[in-house]
Amino acid sequence: MKLLLFGDTPTGQIRRLQSLVNDHLPGIQTQTIISFEHLLQHLRKPLNRTEAIVMFLSSQEAIGQALGLKPFLYDTRRILVLPNNYQTTFSMAVHLIPSFITYPEMGLNDILAVLERILIKT
Repeated sequence: MKLLLFGDTPTGQIRRLQSLVNDHLPGIQTQTIISFEHLLQHLRKPLNRTEAIVMFLSSQEAIGQALGLKPFLYDTRRILVLPNNYQTTFSMAVHLIPSFITYPEMGLNDILAVLERILIKT
């Protein structure tokens, strides 16, 4: 099973989440991508089937860019880490049809729990 960790800017949270996944979800193959350009290249390759993606989005502009990738994410479970809990940010993000939404200050344990449920069912 394949998990994609994406951030439009590098953050320590991505590295920590990858470490947690490696420790708590053995057998899950993870890949980290840090730019929309590389993410699009990855998603366009049909052999790169990804069961789930965690998207660390740093701004409303990044959410807008992610919306442009929605057709490539049609069969991928999405977990979003949004930059803030403003209503405008949230209302943009729900158009990505996420399985789970959280914020950086909430930590990574909830993301890990959701990933466990998603990836174990897949």
